[in-house]
Amino acid sequence: MLNGSLYVDDLCHGADDVESAFNLSSNAICEFERSWYVVRNVKSRIKPVKKLSLPRLELMGALIAARLWKYLSKVFCGLVDGVFLWTDSEICLCWIKGSAREWKQFVSNRVLEIQDCTSPDRWTFCPGLENPADKLTCGENSHTLLSDSVWWLGPVWLRGNRNQWPRQKFERVTDEQKLERLNTSVHAILPQTEIILDENKFSNLRKLLRVTAWVKSFAAKLRKRLCGSGLLTAAEVKEAEEYWVKSAIRELLLRGILRVKGRLEQAELFHNEKHPAILLKSKFTDLIIMSAHVKSFHSGVASTLSRVRNNFWIPRGRQVVKKVISECLISKKYALEPAKQLTGQLPRDRVVESPPFAVVGIDFTGAITIKAGDKSCKKVYIALFTCVVTRAVHIEVVSDMSVKSFVFALRRFFIKRSKCSRVHIVQGRYVKFIPERSPWWGGFWARLMKSIKDPLRKILGKALLTFEELTTIMTELECVLNNRPITYETNELWEPRCLTPSQFLLPGRDNGLPEHFQEIFNKVVDRETLTRRKLYQSRLLKQLWTKWKEQYLLQLRTAHNFTNPSSEAEP
Repeated sequence: MLNGSLYVDDLCHGADDVESAFNLSSNAICEFERSWYVVRNVKSRIKPVKKLSLPRLELMGALIAARLWKYLSKVFCGLVDGVFLWTDSEICLCWIKGSAREWKQFVSNRVLEIQDCTSPDRWTFCPGLENPADKLTCGENSHTLLSDSVWWLGPVWLRGNRNQWPRQKFERVTDEQKLERLNTSVHAILPQTEIILDENKFSNLRKLLRVTAWVKSFAAKLRKRLCGSGLLTAAEVKEAEEYWVKSAIRELLLRGILRVKGRLEQAELFHNEKHPAILLKSKFTDLIIMSAHVKSFHSGVASTLSRVRNNFWIPRGRQVVKKVISECLISKKYALEPAKQLTGQLPRDRVVESPPFAVVGIDFTGAITIKAGDKSCKKVYIALFTCVVTRAVHIEVVSDMSVKSFVFALRRFFIKRSKCSRVHIVQGRYVKFIPERSPWWGGFWARLMKSIKDPLRKILGKALLTFEELTTIMTELECVLNNRPITYETNELWEPRCLTPSQFLLPGRDNGLPEHFQEIFNKVVDRETLTRRKLYQSRLLKQLWTKWKEQYLLQLRTAHNFTNPSSEAEP
């Protein structure tokens, strides 16, 4: 019976074994005031009937020591400061401090239980002559044990400094330890498939199947010593195809062909369509896909994959089919795109501030059929005048393509708009002529020509108009084009309005005078008022051109896609 003032410093267990029995001695080293008090617990068991090796018996003794400590830890309930377990078997000590998975089942199970009850680093080596548990196996009687200090108090070094306790000098792997190691052997059985041909040397599925059928037919005739007719049958070609299907999935099956099962059992389909054979990645699979691609007239991925799945199922089929089709020379030949010319630099006329229609480009549409006065039809043409800088347009309807009609249209343009400093189309002193048959020239008016033709095609269709009706419609279309935004239209209410060509042509979209401006013009206009008004208009015009430069001109740098994305950067 231990009272409450008892403090247990250390609890030491010693285990020993011989072939006839394995024993255990446990000492509790306690300090009660200034005297030594020893608590002893001794266990001894007879060895099992089944013959065990000496290291295994030593392990059984260590297991009893671990179980005893598990029991005593509950009895002392936190009074024990430390625990030490001793054994004089180096083999047993190596098992306990190693991984239990390395040993066979008998040793592994007991090592796991020992490691569960105790910590492996608490196990240390003790010489056999100084092990108290060894006294039970030496044949000593009870009278001798009464006067044996090792039996009652343990070894002399147990009561000294822990640094002087004996340690295992070295660890070595003995033959007994090697015998208990678990050796794992993995046996894999693979189907033996006879390799007839190398499919990597064939680029055509039909040729591969026919050569395989010829080889198998020749081998069969050699065994039976027969002379054939020299013609292949459809059954022989089908047998050759089944052979290559089995070869492509020989890692997945032991016999037969592996097929896919689905929910189409009740469908009116053929057996191969309901249960297609599985094909893994191989050269034969690529030949199957290429054959289906050719039979579907070099169609795309979806059509080729649908044709393949009539008989076969390929994991990740869409990616595999796409890869094989990308290697088809014929499809690659017609899928290539011609080289694209790099976008050139914009001319100076387009990036320098100038009044509206100071530099213009002129182009004509094709013939447009209209109604004449005598119920006949007549052809007229549309002349497009576009400003290079502000992108404003002016449209004139001309009766024919003669020089006289063009000169009259040009005069009307000069009168309505302004005089031009340069014209891009015809030859002359102040005119820049573009090369003939050069579609890459004059793109800035060709784009606006499309903006004229598309509305006419969608609105008029095949309707026949008179000359006056067509002139009116073209005037309205001119107003619409001049009010189109040439900068980005934002959705924010506080952002300024987008830039339009009409802002450069007129102060506003309406020619009428707003009512709230009547009071200003009714006042007496003096020199100071006119000066302030002129400065205000100049400031507005300057702000307008600043907005054109910041919101429109800078966008022209990336208005087109470059073939080489890095061509915009300077070295």
